[in-house]
Amino acid sequence: MAVGTPFISLVGVLPFLVVGIGIDDMFIIINELDRQDNKLSVIETIRLVMANSGMTVTMTTVTDLIAFVVSATTAFPCIRYFCIYASFTVTFSYIMTITFFVAMASFDVRRIKSNRRDLCPFIYAWPPKKGDPPWDEPVPAKANIVMRKYAQFLMQTPVRVIVVGISIAVLGVSIWGATNISQRFDRRLLAKDGSYFKNFLTAQEKYFNMKLEVSIVLDSQLDYEN
Repeated sequence: MAVGTPFISLVGVLPFLVVGIGIDDMFIIINELDRQDNKLSVIETIRLVMANSGMTVTMTTVTDLIAFVVSATTAFPCIRYFCIYASFTVTFSYIMTITFFVAMASFDVRRIKSNRRDLCPFIYAWPPKKGDPPWDEPVPAKANIVMRKYAQFLMQTPVRVIVVGISIAVLGVSIWGATNISQRFDRRLLAKDGSYFKNFLTAQEKYFNMKLEVSIVLDSQLDYEN
């Protein structure tokens, strides 16, 4: 609203959209951080993390940003307002990810290297006993054994046939449900609060609830903002 773009109710879903994009970028950075050698310095670790994951995070943000910027050129005001807000939020989410989040991740790397606990960073962990594996070395777990047995079970021919049959049945039920679903869209969600269009739709639904389809064809260009 600071740039003169009106706020519409459809913009209320943007926080959920931006949180999803931001969390995806954070997972990419954390996954790359987990792959780094513990013997590297903090600066070198962060440098390698951003060198390997920075391009991926940037490309996902750029593709989303291009889609919203192009959509902001539409003639429909409600969609244009939504895309303008989305462009700003995606941009600020990217800036905060590569600055604030990476800076916070560097503090966590310092904590790990100083052998401090994650939940209580002011408490130092006990030094490993002689012969114990390093903290970053994968330790065989019972879950790995269970998943290995589960994979062997799934690879049996009768089981694969059953799984394929269930998948086909689920696909069929999904297609049937998609073709029989009832759709209803409230056009007032696309209108600005206090606009003539929203007031018209509210009055129409309240006093003239009978559905009568009317088509009007105009051969001249209209100003949809007026």
